[in-house]
Amino acid sequence: MLSVSNPLVLARRNYGLLAFRFADHSKASIVYSTIF
Repeated sequence: MLSVSNPLVLARRNYGLLAFRFADHSKASIVYSTIF
């Protein structure tokens, strides 16, 4: 059961990091667009 849940947890963690990075990038682009 652990061997099955481990990849799922890792995939969920990687997806969370990707979503967080994408949100950070969109936030930075909005700031840049408001500055320039």
